[in-house]
Amino acid sequence: MTILVLTGPPASGKTTVAAALALRDLDPLAVIELDTLRQMVVRPHLAPWDGEEGRRQQLLGIRNACALARTFDQAEFDVLLVDQITDDIAARYRDELTLTIVRLLPNWEQTMIRSQSRDEPLGFRERELLYVQQQALETVDITIDNSTLAPNVVAGRLQRLLSGKAPTP
Repeated sequence: MTILVLTGPPASGKTTVAAALALRDLDPLAVIELDTLRQMVVRPHLAPWDGEEGRRQQLLGIRNACALARTFDQAEFDVLLVDQITDDIAARYRDELTLTIVRLLPNWEQTMIRSQSRDEPLGFRERELLYVQQQALETVDITIDNSTLAPNVVAGRLQRLLSGKAPTP
């Protein structure tokens, strides 16, 4: 079975594409959203950039996600991990799993347009910082500029990856 990590800046379409992929006629598929795993920590729930405790919670989420991914993989499910990663986080995933990292990277203008329709506590500066961080990510296997692509088109590309076929440019 295949394990993919889907990364990208906020408002890049990760969750929307994952939902579009789940609607397709696929082999068994498990979607693991790291935000959901991290939100299981309720007191205190901290963002990965919120100091030592935030980082500790981020790493705990990754360990939990990898354990889930292995369990689903052993049960012959394809796995889509949805997370916003850095190069050091990518290395942690690769230490634990054999996977492909796919980055969604729409242009900055499209990301800002999309973010206006979201109910999210991130400010402009945080969005910009996270966008630049995703642009600089070096350890991705595939980058998809989805500035003008519909989520179902991107989902089709991911479906080809899950089925072991080469992605289309």
